[in-house]
Amino acid sequence: MADNDAVFKAHAVQVHGPSADEAREAFLRLPRQGCLAAVCPWESRLELLAALEESGAFAILFSVTDGFTAVRIEALKGKAGPCYDTGRSAVYRGGAAALDDDRHLIVGKLRVCEKTGGLYTLWPYRDVLTVTEADPALRARLDSDPAPFDCNTLDADCRRLAAMLENVQRPTPNVQLSAYVYPGPFRALVLQDGRVVRRGAAVLVEECVAAQNGMVRLPLARAHEARPCETYAAACRERGAAFILEPLGSGGARVAALADTAAGLEGPALDALRAAPRDFKQRLLQLIEAREPYLVLTGSDPGAAGGCCPSTQVGAVNRLVRAGALQAYAPPAPPESCTATFYAFPSEICAGKKHGPEFRLCERVRAQAAAALREGC
Repeated sequence: MADNDAVFKAHAVQVHGPSADEAREAFLRLPRQGCLAAVCPWESRLELLAALEESGAFAILFSVTDGFTAVRIEALKGKAGPCYDTGRSAVYRGGAAALDDDRHLIVGKLRVCEKTGGLYTLWPYRDVLTVTEADPALRARLDSDPAPFDCNTLDADCRRLAAMLENVQRPTPNVQLSAYVYPGPFRALVLQDGRVVRRGAAVLVEECVAAQNGMVRLPLARAHEARPCETYAAACRERGAAFILEPLGSGGARVAALADTAAGLEGPALDALRAAPRDFKQRLLQLIEAREPYLVLTGSDPGAAGGCCPSTQVGAVNRLVRAGALQAYAPPAPPESCTATFYAFPSEICAGKKHGPEFRLCERVRAQAAAALREGC
């Protein structure tokens, strides 16, 4: 593990007071594996955290300096490469779930590829994750006949987490809350009671909860910056399960609206829905019945050259997109990241004003799609 750390620490660069653009440029100038340390005013932390997230950094962790007037943000670079199976798993030792910087939602025990398993042994994660060793037989195949690994679990993990939190006990209304900030290394945490804490955002939580999740208490002079946590269940209903992927400062702009005027599905699209794999038909029917605005799949199309983690489901869904049965939106992402794509029915993804797309539910289209999907199910 120490040797693994050394590879990143050997290429460490520190910058003082950078703008968001300067932080991005400094991060991109790092070699294939390295560590950027950026010292900035407390008030600039969210802007720099967002810039580093967008640049493909991972294990981003900050510490407070000079009496909360400044922070030192550490960000690692080096998650590039294909996803191969060596039988590794990871368990988050904190609350209900944790979201890392490569869109893995760790809910209980998560199967991970060799690349991700290796990153999880680095020092920022060491006290919060338990990672299993690789299977010797699968590891021996890496040089000659590597076993592919399908990273496409985000949709299932989001639904599993929502089911876990459905009947969770909420904190009592008169409980004492104090102002804290979560410094990382995860992009977001979901606490045991379903509250969501994002890295860098000042929130109100109980002292015992903060201690269990490595949060830092704000001084009295900054306590007014803290806000109540949103809850996972309510945010899912309002913005869809992938709300947790929203960038810092987005303000939750993707809100589903209702629409009935969209053009209906044509013959080829309906035929493609009838011919879709049975398990994906069931998933789309669930999406329609639950009035979810979209679903998100991670991974690359097996038919596309150069994808890091080919997914058969992504390939099947992209065939529906080409037939006009679904619409797709892939947010901009650095080349080191596993691809995440939003899928909805035609006319349901609209260009957003600032932070990504907005979603709406087209009742006529969904009724046609549901009828076609039920054929043969």
